[in-house]
Amino acid sequence: MIPKMLFEPTVIFFGLTNLLATFQAMMNKILKNLINTGEVASFIDNVIVRIEEEERYDKVVKEVVKRLEENDLYVKLEKCKFFYFPFLYLLSIFHYLTSIHNWINERSNK
Repeated sequence: MIPKMLFEPTVIFFGLTNLLATFQAMMNKILKNLINTGEVASFIDNVIVRIEEEERYDKVVKEVVKRLEENDLYVKLEKCKFFYFPFLYLLSIFHYLTSIHNWINERSNK
């Protein structure tokens, strides 16, 4: 048995069963009230802040980063996109889901 706080993952381990679902549940819990208001959307390790007013947007982004840091999750600034157009994000999700679908089809055809 590993003592608590001895092992802290710093990356997502893709070999573990239900890891992505567990990580998504954790993100939903951390950002619950922001998600419920419709200001924030979360998909695994992607967080979208959907606010048009710049002042409120800045406050919500700071709150999201604060909550992530409080839960030992960190943001790589070089991977962040601010004031990102939603249709481009949806396009990237579509591409991601399409590649997963193609991968599943390739595996099932073997």
